[in-house]
Amino acid sequence: MPDDSLAKPYKGPQSYQSHDAGLFFGREMEAEKLLSKILSSRFSLLHAQSGAGKTSLLNARIIPQLEQRGWLPVRILPQNDPIESTWRSTLQALLPPLETEAKAIKRAVERLAGEGEDLSLDELLRRYDDLPDRSAAKRELIAPMDLDDTVGKQYEQWLGGGQVTPFFCRLLRATSEIRALNDHLRFFMKNPTGDPITGKTPVSQIFQLCSHSSQLEGYIAMLAKLEAKNPLWGLLEKFENLFEVYSANGISLKLTLIFDQFEEMFTRFVDPGQLKVEIQDIPDWRLRWRFFDELQALYFRGYGDARSADVEGEGLSALPLRYVVSMRSEWISRLDGIARFAPDIVPNAYHLDLLVKETARQAIQEPARQYGFGYENSLYDKIIDDLCKEMRFVEPTHLQIVCEKLWDARGRQLAGGLQQKNNNTDSSLSTPECTLVELEVYQSLDGAAGILKAFLVDYLEGLVKDEKLTAIEMLEPLVTVSGTRNIVDYEQLLHSPFRKTENTTENSSNGSNIIPSLDWSSDCLQRRKNCLANLINRNIVRMENRLGGQFLEITHEFLIDPIRKEVSRELYSDLSRRNFRQALIVLSHCEAMSLGIDMDEDFGQADFRAIIDYSEEIAWSHWACELMLRRAIEYGTGKAVLGKWLELYESLSSSGDAFATALVQLDKIEQEKRFDLTLGFKQIQALNLQREQLTDLSLGIIEVVFRSQLKHAKDTNRADIVYWSRRFYEQ
Repeated sequence: MPDDSLAKPYKGPQSYQSHDAGLFFGREMEAEKLLSKILSSRFSLLHAQSGAGKTSLLNARIIPQLEQRGWLPVRILPQNDPIESTWRSTLQALLPPLETEAKAIKRAVERLAGEGEDLSLDELLRRYDDLPDRSAAKRELIAPMDLDDTVGKQYEQWLGGGQVTPFFCRLLRATSEIRALNDHLRFFMKNPTGDPITGKTPVSQIFQLCSHSSQLEGYIAMLAKLEAKNPLWGLLEKFENLFEVYSANGISLKLTLIFDQFEEMFTRFVDPGQLKVEIQDIPDWRLRWRFFDELQALYFRGYGDARSADVEGEGLSALPLRYVVSMRSEWISRLDGIARFAPDIVPNAYHLDLLVKETARQAIQEPARQYGFGYENSLYDKIIDDLCKEMRFVEPTHLQIVCEKLWDARGRQLAGGLQQKNNNTDSSLSTPECTLVELEVYQSLDGAAGILKAFLVDYLEGLVKDEKLTAIEMLEPLVTVSGTRNIVDYEQLLHSPFRKTENTTENSSNGSNIIPSLDWSSDCLQRRKNCLANLINRNIVRMENRLGGQFLEITHEFLIDPIRKEVSRELYSDLSRRNFRQALIVLSHCEAMSLGIDMDEDFGQADFRAIIDYSEEIAWSHWACELMLRRAIEYGTGKAVLGKWLELYESLSSSGDAFATALVQLDKIEQEKRFDLTLGFKQIQALNLQREQLTDLSLGIIEVVFRSQLKHAKDTNRADIVYWSRRFYEQ
C-alpha cells in the first residue's frame, strides 16, 4: 500500500509533475492558449519571471494534453551537453525500458486486484478510475520510475540517467490509448504475431510479454538500431533514422521537443574570456552554438534548405516535430541564435503571468475540496492579501508553501477525520464549518511572512550545531556571489577539502593535538551524504541526474536571501573564522591547480596566520603540511610554532612505511574517484623508490601520481618526470 504521507494537496516549493495534474488548478485559460500556439506553429516560446510556474504548467497541463492529441512530448533540460541531452531525453520518452513497464503493471495489480485475481486490462483501468482523487495510490501508480532503481546502469549508454514514464502509466492516467501500449510492446518483436492487446487482454499476459527474454533482447537491439550508425551524425541524421525506423514498423510518430529552463543555455555555456573566474567545471560555451546549428538543420529539414532535395530531385518531407522553448523572460533578448532560423518563435511567444487573485483562490480552494476540507473566508482573503503584489498578482510557489504549511498544521487533521470527499467545483457550495482551517491557525504561524521565513530557518534550528554548520556550508556554494541560483556537482559538494573527518583523540599521533588524517573518511562522507539527503527530502535542495553526473540546486529563488543571511550570520560574522574560510579556499585552489609549493604569492602570510588559529579543524594532507612548514620557516614564526609543524610533518612522513601509506592513499583515491587530489613529497619519493611494483595502476591514478610528481619536481627529478609522463601517455 502507498505511504499516506505522500498524499497531500499542495506541492510546496516543488514543481508539479504529470502525475499531479489532478491537483493543478488556476491555469486552465493559460494552458488552453499555450497549447493552441504549440499546435498551430512549429516553434513556440513560453516565458515568465522566475516563480511563475512555467515547469508546472508544462508538466501538469501541456504534456498530458499533447499526449491526448497524439503528440509525444519530450521534456529536455540543457544539462552539460544540450545536443546529447536532446537525444537521450527523446529515447527515454519513446523507449522506457520493458522492466519499467513490468514494474508499473505489477504495482497496479498489487494495489487494485485481489489475491489470485487475473483482471482484464479494461477492469484494471476501471478500478484505477474509481480510486478517490485524494488517494496516494492515484498518483503513485502513475508516477515515473527512476532508471537506476529499476534497471541500474544496464541501458545507461543509450538512455543516460534520470526518470522515465512507462506507457502503462500513460494509459492509467488516460493520456494515451491501448493502441500506443500495443505498438510499444510489439515494436521489439522480431516477427510480431498473435492477437494485439485490447481491453479484454488479461493483465498477466501483458506482464509476461514485458518480461519475456526475447522481448528484452529485441529492446536492446532496437536501442542499438536507433543509436548513431555514424559517430559524426548530428541531431538531423539521428531523428531522420528514428522516424524511418518507426515508419518501417507501421507506427505513426509525432514529437514535441520541449526545451525547459532554456536560460541555462546562456547562464552555463559562457565564455569567461581572459577574466579570472571561480575554479569550477563549466561547460564549453561553444556547445551552445553547436546546439543552435544542430537545431537549425533539424528545423529546416524539408523546408527549402540545401538538404531538402535528394539526388533524384524530389523534396524531402518535413519531420513531424514541434519545438517549444521555456525560459525566464529576462533572457529573451538572447534568442537571436534561434530567431535567425525560426522567426515564428516571436509571434508565437506566450507570456505566463503570476496568478491573479481569482485564480490564486482556485489554487487554494480546489485541492482542499478534493481532500474534504476548506478555509474560512477570512483566511482566504488574508492569505491572498498577504501574498499579493501590485494589488493583483500572487506568486504560485509562495502560495504553495503557505498552503502546505497550513495542511501540516491543521488541514491534515481535518481531512483525516473525513470519510468522504467533495469534488464539486461549484464555489457556491460552501464547505461545512467543522472542516474549515481557522484564521487563528494562520496567525499563530505569523502569517505568510513567518511561514516563508521559517521554511529554511526551522529546519536549520532543529539541527545540532555541527550538523547546522555543515548544512549551511553545503548550501553556500548553491548561491552565487551575485545572488542567483548556482548548479553544483554532487561530488563537489560531498567532498570538503582539508576538513577534519574523525575525532582528534582517535587520530592523533605521538600525542600531537593536530591530527594527521587522510583527506576524507567514510564516516565523514556518510555524514555529508545524510546532510544532503535531508536537504533534498525537505525540498530545500533538488538533485537531478544529468549527463556527466548528479547536480544540485536550491529548489527556489525565495531561499536565496535566507541562505545568504544564515551564511553571513553563522560562517562570516566572526572575522577570524571568515579569514580562515577564505584561507582554506586559497589552499584548495593551490592544490586543485597543482601549483608548486614555492608559489607564495598564492598562499601568503595572511592565509598562513588565519589557518594556524584553526589548525585542529583541518585534515592535513602531506602536501598541505609541507606547505605550512615551509611558510613557518619563511615567516620566522618562532621555535614553538615551527616545532609544532615539524612534529606534524614528521608524523605524517614516518607513521608506518611510507610506501604502504602512499598505497593506502592511492586506494582511497581510486575508491572515491577523487582523481583531482595530489600526493605529498614523501609519498612521491616512496613510490619512485619502488615503482617497479606499481604495474596495475589505472589511468586516473597514474594521472594523480604524474601531477604530484610535477608539483614537487626539482632538477634532480627529471628522470622521474620522464618515467611518469611515459606511463601517462602510453595508457
